[in-house]
Amino acid sequence: MTTKPVEVNRIWAISGTTIDPGQNKYSLGWEVEIPPHEYMNYVQNIITQTNAHNNEEGINKWDGTTQYPLAALAKDSDGFIYKANTANTNHQPSISNDWDKWGESKDAVPAGTAMVFYQALAPLGWIKDTTKDNHMLRVVSSAGGGSGGVDSPILNNKVAVHNHTASSNTTGAHAHTYTSWKAGTNHGLDNSPEASYGTYPTSSAGNHDHIITVNNNSGSNWTPKYVDMIICVFEGTE
Repeated sequence: MTTKPVEVNRIWAISGTTIDPGQNKYSLGWEVEIPPHEYMNYVQNIITQTNAHNNEEGINKWDGTTQYPLAALAKDSDGFIYKANTANTNHQPSISNDWDKWGESKDAVPAGTAMVFYQALAPLGWIKDTTKDNHMLRVVSSAGGGSGGVDSPILNNKVAVHNHTASSNTTGAHAHTYTSWKAGTNHGLDNSPEASYGTYPTSSAGNHDHIITVNNNSGSNWTPKYVDMIICVFEGTE
């Protein structure tokens, strides 16, 4: 493993004379020649400046001339580091769709989104909403985010208001007996031989119904506290 130079930020020829040898010389390189010291100063100045820049910034600052490949990293003027999601040149990261903030995803959850987590504490970057306590979740097809109810969803200790129906059978038919003279053959009611004295039954009658009324004050409706939820399916990055 190499050791980081102590004076890595020193710049060669920072106060000396430098001359750019030109693109043609950069392409050919040194030949059998003694290069001017100004050329050497220029090349070494560029190398040492690059080393110092990397050491100070960590990630190179973005510029408009570099051809950035896919997944390249660059630091923009806003201080954030960006990662190229496509090869590009002169597309400033902070205002271009060709870059994403490093560590962030285009699919990141928008600020203010409320979600349900099965864990004790809120995840990093989230805040626990304590305005809803002891509520059940109700899935709705209409707008979500609503709430209602007054009772605990755990203690179902109420009997809902309700009615009962009742009926009685039609029993009650009966007969009575009476004592009297029975008419004779001549239909007389006197003491003639055709009449007799005795106890006789009446015909059976008296079947009837009863109407039974049951009051509906047996309890109150159980209205548990709830929070309306909606089910959404992520369709991917737009």
